[in-house]
Amino acid sequence: MSEWYYSEFGSTKGPVSESTIIDKVLKQELEVESYVADGINKPWKKIKDIPELLEKIHQPESAIPHTGDNTMDEFQKYLDGDTTHNVYFYIPLSRLIKMSIFTLGLYQLYWWYKQWYYWACKKKQSHRSFDREFGWMLAELMILEKIETDKELNAVIRSDFNGTRLFWGWVLFGILLYAFSYVLKLKGVFDTLFYFMSFSFGIAFLLPVQSYINKVNAKLGNKYDKPGLGHYLCLVLGIIGWGLEIIHGIRYLLSVI
Repeated sequence: MSEWYYSEFGSTKGPVSESTIIDKVLKQELEVESYVADGINKPWKKIKDIPELLEKIHQPESAIPHTGDNTMDEFQKYLDGDTTHNVYFYIPLSRLIKMSIFTLGLYQLYWWYKQWYYWACKKKQSHRSFDREFGWMLAELMILEKIETDKELNAVIRSDFNGTRLFWGWVLFGILLYAFSYVLKLKGVFDTLFYFMSFSFGIAFLLPVQSYINKVNAKLGNKYDKPGLGHYLCLVLGIIGWGLEIIHGIRYLLSVI
């Protein structure tokens, strides 16, 4: 039987069994980007690049009916619209697109929070601070990878997206838009259009993830999460933001007439 080694915080740990490596991934103690080796003198590879490991990580243990999570407090239930039995944040794609546009992209922040909070509660990590987690530069990448390799999701339908690629596409898209704005020195109504594009169109990189979550929940017979307090707060702030941008655009047009 192979003896596996893994890298953790810059040091080599092991030897451990293959089942230990798989268990650590499922417990989120190792990521699919973590490096492992199946022998002391064997080459190091990322877990995601070892098909036999991924196959066992994604292999369903059984047809698992989702029973919800009992760690959510009453306030969080209110934020969620009290739909606690869903697997991650389950909303129509149309809502994600429309709310991203109506809120100038603010709803995307709410989306990241909701996906993180489900994981935190599911793994009984709800004591962890969202703002502390997101102080880490690659927190969004962490969330996408957790969804991609989630045991409960993959027990129903195998994940069909690459979280790492989507994350870096999302990041590069934002960088390119900011660079475009800087080079062209956009002003007035063009500045408004730029903000719309940068904060709203980035949603395209999140749609495959939401689509996958929706497929799983639909197969389980779950219902969409109801709009909660966070949903309406984003909407109000988005309307205010759009109003300010429109006023800014009108003033600019009046100044050049």
